[in-house]
Amino acid sequence: MENHFAGRRSKARFHLFTNVNYGFQRDAYLYLALGRHLDFGYWSNPPLIGWIAWFIQTFLGDSMFVVRLIPNILSTCVLILTALIAREMGGNKYAQFLAAFGMLVSPALVRSSWLFQPVVVDIFFWALCIYFIIKYLRSEDKQNILYFGIAFGFGLLNKYNIAFLLFALIPALLVTPHRKLLWQRQTLWAALIALAIVLPNLIWQYAHDFPVATHMQELARNQLVNVSPFNFVMDQLLMTITTLILWIPGLLFLFSTKKYVHSALLPGFLLLLS
Repeated sequence: MENHFAGRRSKARFHLFTNVNYGFQRDAYLYLALGRHLDFGYWSNPPLIGWIAWFIQTFLGDSMFVVRLIPNILSTCVLILTALIAREMGGNKYAQFLAAFGMLVSPALVRSSWLFQPVVVDIFFWALCIYFIIKYLRSEDKQNILYFGIAFGFGLLNKYNIAFLLFALIPALLVTPHRKLLWQRQTLWAALIALAIVLPNLIWQYAHDFPVATHMQELARNQLVNVSPFNFVMDQLLMTITTLILWIPGLLFLFSTKKYVHSALLPGFLLLLS
């Protein structure tokens, strides 16, 4: 793991030395303003980014360097999780370094690492959830399922789209011998933990007639209507090109190896969706 942790330090230093090279992106002003009006929900997004903004401004200040410090830390954590996932899947130090390096130079992570937005927080929670699932598959330590529930719950408090992870996770489990996980007691507890974490926000949404639905409709009418599906897909491929170069041959190798073929199905579905 030495190479991986060296890469982590290099990424952190890079951001620390360049965090004030340009001004705030406009969305940052919205999220900083949310931090001055704490609530269990907001019209445009769940509350976690507002809570983070409150913490930063209350205890650290609101300088450009400090505001960008949180995305820097979270993106560095994503590199660590990437290497840990590679290790859990049997990768040696070189494999762990290569996986983390792919994320290090990924345009998607590089861009979000500088922006005070829910995006990098979302990437972090997706990576954390996938790490706990794969860790469970390797060790069958049921505590990892409970940790998944905690990470998933806080992920929902950041962006609701982490729910799409379940659309990959459940079918993936059903086509592998790991399907037994779906009706284990720990899975129910994990679901209850996630529900308890996000419940205050769901109550807030209900009390305010679900403004998130109105917000999504407005986005669809005024912004998304101008985005073609083809261009959207191409943008996603370009933003993740460095990881796709590693992921596609790696996934083919897993499927070609009988030892890992069942385990390969699950991370394959998860990573394809993410």
